[in-house]
Amino acid sequence: MPLPKWDGGDLAGRTIHLYGEQGIGDEIMFASCVADMARRAAQVKLWCEPRLAPLFARSFPGVEVLAKPRGGLAPLLEPQANETLRCSLASLPRFLRRAAPDFPGSPYLAADAVATARWRERFAALGGRRVIGISWRGGGAPRAREARSIALEQLAPLFAIEGVRIVDLQYGDHREEIARFNAGAANPLARFDDIDPLRDMDGFAAAIAALDAVVCVDNSTAHLAGALGVPTLLLLPFQADWRWEHGREASPWYASLRLLWQQQPGPDAWPSVVQRASEQLSNMDGAGAQVLSGGVAAAAAPGVARPDVDAAPDILLLNDTSYWYHWGCTCTSLALHESLRERGLTVDPVHITHLNALAPLPVTVAQFDDDAFFEAFRAGNPGLISRLQAASRVMVNGEGSLHDFGITARALLYLIYIAAKRMGKAVHIVNHSCYPATAGDPTALDALYRMVYSTASFVAVREEKSLARLTALGIEATPTFDCLPLYAARHPVNAPRVMRRVVMAGCVQLDARMVELLARLGNEVLAAGCELIFLAGANAWLAQDDALLLAALHPRLRGRYRLVAATSEAEWLETIAGAGLLISGRFHHSIAAAAVGTALLIAGSNTAKNEGLIDRLGLNPDAVWMDAAQPDVASTRLAALLRDPAGGTVDPARLAQLRELANRNFEQLPAR
Repeated sequence: MPLPKWDGGDLAGRTIHLYGEQGIGDEIMFASCVADMARRAAQVKLWCEPRLAPLFARSFPGVEVLAKPRGGLAPLLEPQANETLRCSLASLPRFLRRAAPDFPGSPYLAADAVATARWRERFAALGGRRVIGISWRGGGAPRAREARSIALEQLAPLFAIEGVRIVDLQYGDHREEIARFNAGAANPLARFDDIDPLRDMDGFAAAIAALDAVVCVDNSTAHLAGALGVPTLLLLPFQADWRWEHGREASPWYASLRLLWQQQPGPDAWPSVVQRASEQLSNMDGAGAQVLSGGVAAAAAPGVARPDVDAAPDILLLNDTSYWYHWGCTCTSLALHESLRERGLTVDPVHITHLNALAPLPVTVAQFDDDAFFEAFRAGNPGLISRLQAASRVMVNGEGSLHDFGITARALLYLIYIAAKRMGKAVHIVNHSCYPATAGDPTALDALYRMVYSTASFVAVREEKSLARLTALGIEATPTFDCLPLYAARHPVNAPRVMRRVVMAGCVQLDARMVELLARLGNEVLAAGCELIFLAGANAWLAQDDALLLAALHPRLRGRYRLVAATSEAEWLETIAGAGLLISGRFHHSIAAAAVGTALLIAGSNTAKNEGLIDRLGLNPDAVWMDAAQPDVASTRLAALLRDPAGGTVDPARLAQLRELANRNFEQLPAR
């Protein structure tokens, strides 16, 4: 979801997109926070698992419920979404469920009242005083499935309770297991073919709402029954999932659940759990136990919106990094999205992880024009080919991906080439640094990059070294700048600056000499009486070099630093803005510091782009450059910046020029 992440702030007058993640049980459980958000925000849009959309639309009448697009695609957002925030359902409890009184526990899903009434009639025809639903398997991964699941025959004591009829709620094909269990049974397990937990969640909810109680293991049925307010006995293994809080008999999430735990691990511990469930069901008053959400009149449900994933976007954005390995990538990609939406354009983003999963990819120059290879690529990636064909234009967010001939570079180069040559698309390569060959003989790669770039309609590079490199290849490129300052300008942070605070961040070019240099500088910061912060965090996958660097620095700094693992764009920018100096080898961290007025000390990267960045920022390399081969020089420059940070701070007028340059990434695009 290419929108800024909500950080718990005021939502008055704002729109927020909420979206489910992980399993369907998780979506149901965390949807307990949706009503809270509807009271806080002017508008809430809830993107959910498509099977849940009808149920959620009925249950949250003030919320616009939309089915998530297929295949994990990001939805096409309307241009006015630039004032909108996003938050996953699983992140909402961080802000809304911080203490026991914050958990209402009351039912929040409303089953279809008509369908529930029909199920009551069908269940009544079974002839019992009470009708209980059971589900006995749970867990996705093998170990979880083994721990959570119970054999159907172990539930036999439930069938011996007088006046009780049992209904099958277990998802999956288990007809043979039921047939064996029911052979000669006095009280067989009732199975209804139209109870379909896997494909019809709304119908499944209606069936559950018509029951007197549910007995189940830890799976999505428990969450659905709890959210509907149906009395439920949850059979839990000795070491259950975190959300049930070991040893508790009640759940703060669902008031209608009772938790029955194994007293020791393993399948042999289930009989005593089932015996306790049997005793509780035997003592349950049928009339008093029936708490059916279907009996509550539900508000009129809005229509469930299903996004048209086949709609033709204006821009197919290749290499979206808004969900990537540090917040700088996130911010620059979000700035791309916002700038495109400001022009009234719709964007279909293709994430960098999707690029890295494409196959086959060319390994020779000849394959770029090979028809048989293209047909193999089309057959292996039909969805992406369709999206390329549907888009009016293609934009490539190059960032630092167009180096050498690795997986991401090959994917981008090939997509640029086929979009332009085979499909006749206008291709814009923007927001990037380009280094065709950083080692070895550059001849072949230079020729390949020249061939591919010559097909593009517009090429924009963000620093001087790349501009010189492409010019030497005969490629016409426009000097621009990275889009991150545009994001910082649109989303200003309020962080009081502490001049004696130094933030240290990662470095792509991480070898033993660089680790020793950063450790030395960290200790010199501390010796100068300054506070030292190590900044990490990402919207998706934490950068591996950040973890490696921190592990190496920790013993050298003897723990005398504060770790900030930022959980949002705002926290990341606030951490940099609140410091007097940033020490980093990361391109985007340095740009962020420039954008918020923090002084810089910059290390080399895996290409010359950081040297080009210093030129773009208008800084003196003799004041801000640190080289692992010259640690004494780096120490001298650190001491100078701690005394007077002006030499490492970008002039406001220069920053305004950089924002103008960043806007040049979009100058050849049409506006609506």
